[in-house]
Amino acid sequence: MSNSITSCTESFFSKFYIENPTTKKIGEIITVAIGVIAMLAVVGGLGIHYGGLQPGALKPLQLFVGGGIVGPLAIFFAYCIGKGESIYSVKTFDEFREALGGTNDTGNVIDDPEDLDYVQDGLKDLEHHKAFTHKNHETAKAEFSKTMDLFKWGDVDYPCSGEIEDLESLENQELNTSLFHFSATNGVQGDIPRSSKDTKNIHVYQVASQYNAAEAPNPGTPPIGEAMDSSKNDKTQGPLAQRTNPAVFELVTAFLTHLGFNMLEHVLPSAGKTYQKGPIQHGYLCPDSTNIELLTEEFKANYSKAEYVCYPSQSSCWNGAEQPVYLLLQAAPAIGYANLGGANTDELQKYAALANYLALFRQGVALAEEQEKEQPVVLHATAVGGGVFGNSQDNLLWGFKMAALAMQEEMAQVNVHVQLESYQGKRDEAIGHIAQELKIPNGDRIGDSQQ
Repeated sequence: MSNSITSCTESFFSKFYIENPTTKKIGEIITVAIGVIAMLAVVGGLGIHYGGLQPGALKPLQLFVGGGIVGPLAIFFAYCIGKGESIYSVKTFDEFREALGGTNDTGNVIDDPEDLDYVQDGLKDLEHHKAFTHKNHETAKAEFSKTMDLFKWGDVDYPCSGEIEDLESLENQELNTSLFHFSATNGVQGDIPRSSKDTKNIHVYQVASQYNAAEAPNPGTPPIGEAMDSSKNDKTQGPLAQRTNPAVFELVTAFLTHLGFNMLEHVLPSAGKTYQKGPIQHGYLCPDSTNIELLTEEFKANYSKAEYVCYPSQSSCWNGAEQPVYLLLQAAPAIGYANLGGANTDELQKYAALANYLALFRQGVALAEEQEKEQPVVLHATAVGGGVFGNSQDNLLWGFKMAALAMQEEMAQVNVHVQLESYQGKRDEAIGHIAQELKIPNGDRIGDSQQ
């Protein structure tokens, strides 16, 4: 590495580090003074014992032993303060990126599992130096993108939902079911690494996250550098997907979540920030009876401005990986955590689902156009919000159907296919309900035959 991120155990003197130079100098002076006084006590003890001086309250042995111990220790402590080195060697985002930069001509080695400790230590350095204090949605996007450039896998995208000119006219259109199929999955933790071996297709996974890109089983924000540890017992789809690349997972939580990224920044002005108290705190959109009407009106008016993050991911621990897999993080209203007092949230749920699926389909089209249809794009679709967040199956169905009808022609033109995925192929789950109601056929998992 071009710079060293020092761990706590690498330097004994790091334990005595004092950042402020004035405080450090005062500490040295005080400890030296204590040492000198203690050493004088040794001299005093000798004088009492051999010179016949009056001992006063202290006996010669007490002065000699006490001063003999305290004096050298104080002098040594002062020396340690002077030599103290900070374990927090990285102070800025640029220094962090330099420390984790590439070490060979083919790219860099940050994605090795062994490098997770370096990533976490570096993020703790940044947190110590308050690098994450100034939060801003655009800053979060810029810093995350620049950091992800280290991997040289491709660009990070921030797809928006985009608007549908005539939503009502779509109701009577017929769905081209040849663009879709329903399949079973045993979990994204195995699917994502396998997809990286399939060089015939580009794979994009829709991942259930929070609106601040964090993965938390309850309303809260994982600490910087602790995304992996905080999610180790969470077996839901979102954490399992992001945990496939531990180093990147930590970067997402630090540079997006803790710098103020908000998928609904331009959708819900009344909701506030994800890092402040309010309806969308911690990325959990929890309306109540006092604000549900306003939040619904804002979402319906601004759903096209929802902005997500889609990042490429690849890891050396994925055996036989040939190319990056894209993870598109999305979220839904946390109805299951909301105190609604009987208020209706159907419209909010519908437009949140519409925004999600529109962005997913548009991202598929964009990726296909970027590489001029050399590889078909496979979108791995799920039902974000259909689990513990309590969004109804029919509301998710409406959002998927409207988005699919709006985008099906564009997807067909550039060879984008949508694979609806349900855990073990269960039709009673939300995504299974969508497939059943829209008469989407069953099919084998695309790319698995390449393994």
